[in-house]
Amino acid sequence: MSGTSGDGIDVALVQIHGRGWRLRAHLENSCTLPYSPRVRRLLLRLANANRQPILSVAEISEANFLLGELFARAARQACRRFRVRLAAIDLIGSHGHTVHHQPRAGKRTGAQVASTLQLGEPAVIAGAVNAAPRRTDQPLYDWTARTAAEAAAAQAEAVEGEEAENEGTGDTQ
Repeated sequence: MSGTSGDGIDVALVQIHGRGWRLRAHLENSCTLPYSPRVRRLLLRLANANRQPILSVAEISEANFLLGELFARAARQACRRFRVRLAAIDLIGSHGHTVHHQPRAGKRTGAQVASTLQLGEPAVIAGAVNAAPRRTDQPLYDWTARTAAEAAAAQAEAVEGEEAENEGTGDTQ
């Protein structure tokens, strides 16, 4: 999960047993994997936290896929840290990253509706960890998961590489 503070991705390894009223969950391990400064700036801009110009739909879409790859990478890193094989994980759940939350009905669209928006494409997460999505993402997964996961992974690596290059120069863009 990733919250509006944009500080990092929280990962929990949970053991779940039982069904219905007898369902029990036990937290086995957890960690927070921090976002790079550049990704954090993007997340804050997405949420318009510092009143910067709002991003275009294309930028939001790219961020959705980038976050999906970063969430998948966090799952893989957490498994290594917890010494658990990724193949031993039965379920990866992702709330996504909230970029907008309006619990009270607004009228921006002419209709009175409450709304919330989370980013972090589930199909990209599934494709990047070699899993099948288990909700309505199947059509999207069929045509985008492999190429999207590859593209998002390349973008994530480029962002991290660029930040590593800029660390010594003081460049913050």
